[in-house]
Amino acid sequence: MGRDEIIGAYRGLLGRLPTDGEVAWWQSGGEDPSQRLYRGLLDSREFRSKYLDPKADVYRGHTERDLDVLAEIGSRVGEITPHPERISDFLGVTTDPAYFSDKSHMKGKVTPIPFTPAFHEGIEFLGTALAVLHETDKPFCAVEIGAGWAPWLVTGARMAELMGRGIGRLVAVEADPEHVKFCERHVAENGYAGSFTIHHGLAGIEDGTGEFPVIDPQRHWGAGGNYDGTSSDPRPMQPVAVFDVGRICEEIAAEHGYVDLLHVDIQGYEGRLFLTLAERLAKTVHTVVIGTHGRQEEADILAAMKDTPFQLRHEKPARYQCFPQEPKVTVDGTQIWVNTAL
Repeated sequence: MGRDEIIGAYRGLLGRLPTDGEVAWWQSGGEDPSQRLYRGLLDSREFRSKYLDPKADVYRGHTERDLDVLAEIGSRVGEITPHPERISDFLGVTTDPAYFSDKSHMKGKVTPIPFTPAFHEGIEFLGTALAVLHETDKPFCAVEIGAGWAPWLVTGARMAELMGRGIGRLVAVEADPEHVKFCERHVAENGYAGSFTIHHGLAGIEDGTGEFPVIDPQRHWGAGGNYDGTSSDPRPMQPVAVFDVGRICEEIAAEHGYVDLLHVDIQGYEGRLFLTLAERLAKTVHTVVIGTHGRQEEADILAAMKDTPFQLRHEKPARYQCFPQEPKVTVDGTQIWVNTAL
């Protein structure tokens, strides 16, 4: 990306010139550099503080006061020393950029609160914080389904550790065999292997079997499972186990009282999962953070939670872009539900 484009974006969106360090950051690589630049600036705290009316109808999923909660947790870490070979965040969690095809430019950097382009957003950190801050004495327990490299198990465990809580059980469900290895490495490199269990397969409404596409593990993070043989995915499929999410949470609850955090990102199956399991999960899970992938799915989750003690605390709807053939989701949404009965 050219220096002139970066300067123009800063002048147009922030009304100032970029520093040499900022120019270097945006020139450091990654796929879709222009999209990364403009999305990053538009979602930056500096842009919001300058131009967005706090009363305006803008869906960010969190407020500036919410970010202060994250800053308070982060303040317990002290100064972060960047890891020269990994990406570090405000909690001191490190991530190997080799998990991704487009993150090598982030090696040796510390990502800020609350947004890192194409990595994490503040609303997911906030949901994790709600799960951690609810309790003070009970060991922190979490389940991450569609785990990828298990970022939210590690983030939750680190937050709990910083807040003086012990670590109970950290359980992942992940269908891609290479991503399973990423999970194991990420958890171990951040110091939580002793509490970690992973199930290689799909997360579902009952134990069984299904299929998952053969993917490039560094490039494809949005693949969905095939539960009933009706997938239209053109890629070759491989058989995998399906694990009952309700059962996993019930087993943890039997030992630890309840699951503090259930993080869900299973690429379009979320609606069916909660329409079937919401009442069971209401007995075992305190906070649910759900990645959403469209309006129908968001509506299904709202309907599923209606008669349960789960209360919607924050949401950021999926973002669409209109293409000639049909509207498509270009940015996933997030819902945060807190169980008022636990």
